[in-house]
Amino acid sequence: MTEALAHAPLPIAVFRGPQLDCVTASEPWRRLFPRKAPAALLERLERTYRTQRTTNVTLQTAARTLRIVIRPVPNEELLATCIDCTELHRARAEAASARRFKERALSAVSHDLRGPISTILLWERILRDRSDESDARKRALDAIRESATTQSSLLAELVEIASVVAGVVGLANNRVPIESVLAGAIEATATAKRAAFTIDLEPPLGYARGDAARLHQALVKVIETAARIAPAGSAVPISARRIRSQTVIWVGKPVPGRRPERVNELELGLVLAGELIALHGGTLEALRHAPGQVPTFSISLPSVRSSRT
Repeated sequence: MTEALAHAPLPIAVFRGPQLDCVTASEPWRRLFPRKAPAALLERLERTYRTQRTTNVTLQTAARTLRIVIRPVPNEELLATCIDCTELHRARAEAASARRFKERALSAVSHDLRGPISTILLWERILRDRSDESDARKRALDAIRESATTQSSLLAELVEIASVVAGVVGLANNRVPIESVLAGAIEATATAKRAAFTIDLEPPLGYARGDAARLHQALVKVIETAARIAPAGSAVPISARRIRSQTVIWVGKPVPGRRPERVNELELGLVLAGELIALHGGTLEALRHAPGQVPTFSISLPSVRSSRT
């Protein structure tokens, strides 16, 4: 049996006696544990030897998730069999992430559609009650058209999000100068939305790896949202710094002090922006320091100083 176990294709080992001496181990086991067994495994071996009951332990390494089943066998020995659960755990994590995304997307869709649908229903009632008034009729038709256009845009964003998540959207793999993409997004929003900004960039912001057009699209959506929800007549502050290997962009006013709370209810455009930023290895967070306060958007992107990446 010892000879057969030593040549087993799976990570497997036999430990003997209260000292838990390893009497045989397969080559895959020796590759996993070239020296002494990890402390968590030793503790579980000791428990199994003491209770003579089958137990298991999960070990997390930098790249793998390992589940080791330990069974008592004759001659005061323990048989330890290792199962690589890395792919299973990764699949579970991806499924959980997909569920969270669906929840965010559905929440955003219901939130964003509520406004235009309510507007259509309101003006539909006004049309019924005051159909003979030309001014009211014109205002109602304009409002209904605007609301329908908004819904059409929301549905287009929803389709685009589905394409991004499904991996259908093509993404270039170029060196992207973050400073110029950010400046272009600010200028585009200022022109289209007639918004005002105070800008505090600390170059160099470095280069990201990805698609300049898609990154521009994501930044525009975040900046447009911040401009729309800002108090009337105020300028939206935008600042950016390169901190170690990350470029951090704040859209809104970062408030010093305690850790702000994360805003979970995001509109559909921000969900799309977050997915596009994630494709570039980054993150998008909406943070606020008090309930009801206008949130600050924090974008973090992995970056390098040189364009030669």
